[in-house]
Amino acid sequence: MKTRLMRSSVQVLLAVGFASLAVPCSAQCREWQVNVGHSGLESASINALAVYDEGSGARLFAGGKLKIAGSPFLVARWDGASWAPIDNFTGSYVGSYVQSLCVFDDGVQPVLVASGKFVTSGATPSRYIAAWDGTTWKGLGTGLDGVAWAMCTFDDGTGPALYAAGHFIDAGAANAFRIAKWDGTTWSYLGSPAPGGGMVYALCAFDDGTGPALYAGGGFHHLGGVAANRIARFDGSSWSAVGTGLFEGPVRCMTILNNGTGPAIYAGGSFEVPGALRWVGVAIWN
Repeated sequence: MKTRLMRSSVQVLLAVGFASLAVPCSAQCREWQVNVGHSGLESASINALAVYDEGSGARLFAGGKLKIAGSPFLVARWDGASWAPIDNFTGSYVGSYVQSLCVFDDGVQPVLVASGKFVTSGATPSRYIAAWDGTTWKGLGTGLDGVAWAMCTFDDGTGPALYAAGHFIDAGAANAFRIAKWDGTTWSYLGSPAPGGGMVYALCAFDDGTGPALYAGGGFHHLGGVAANRIARFDGSSWSAVGTGLFEGPVRCMTILNNGTGPAIYAGGSFEVPGALRWVGVAIWN
């Protein structure tokens, strides 16, 4: 296995930022659509997108800092024609935001999990993380003591669980050291020291041929007590390095794509791939 620089073009369906949100159009479309995506939004700073089915079909959900009909909201739903808020976060919105979204089956039903700077969702006390079941928000135990920058579902052999990584130390009653596991009932940590040298910004699950594993990307140079530059692999019991890793800048995002030669991890950020040009932006681990 090796890491290589991606030189082909990248096709994307959605772009998020302070000014615009583009939505997919027909297969013949070769332009971004902006005005449609803004329908119902007066202003928006969108940090996360997720597709979730509340029971009436899959819908696009956005999290961040939104304003709809003159009121601030943190999460909204796009029905194909307009945006509508789904959250009822109480208290002051000054400084509040949603940073990440993830769909997770908590053993009862799939839920949309949101993490960000908030302490209450609906009538439920929720420290920095909450789950939307299509009707109401609920807390995940006693929550986190900081924002999860990334979330991912992964089965380590004991059943599917939600993994969260970010700027927190405590997850529920566990000292989680910036990476924590929620099994639908309780929080636990991964039995490893905190990331050394930087944060974890991205998570994804991937089977590299030796079995499913959780991959973490960020700005760290150590994770779980092992040397790992910007990216590391967790097999359910211990962490290991991913090749020689990446250097200089952090990994900010990761996803899985099969481009015809087999599934691979695509990592994005501002890093250097060994033996390639600096600041390549996107690299592939196959």
